[in-house]
Amino acid sequence: MRCRFSVDPELRKIQSDDLIVYDVELSEYIQRKMNRIQAEKLNPELTESDIQSIYETLSEAIITDSRLRAEHVDKAGSVSRDHSYHVKS
Repeated sequence: MRCRFSVDPELRKIQSDDLIVYDVELSEYIQRKMNRIQAEKLNPELTESDIQSIYETLSEAIITDSRLRAEHVDKAGSVSRDHSYHVKS
């Protein structure tokens, strides 16, 4: 509302297949476009229930005992070393 577009009144009479939005219609046009984009959005890929379920599953899998965690890290490291691949140049 603090600026003004100057458009020659003769230019407003031009017929075209292109979309023309005049200054007085601009904010209304933007709002309509935003509403349409929101309405066309597909359902989110994950629902709140999905997210909660994933969180709970991960929370249950966390190893909090330091001894068990160290054992797990050692086992994971040995599996990684046993299955490493070497690339020949």
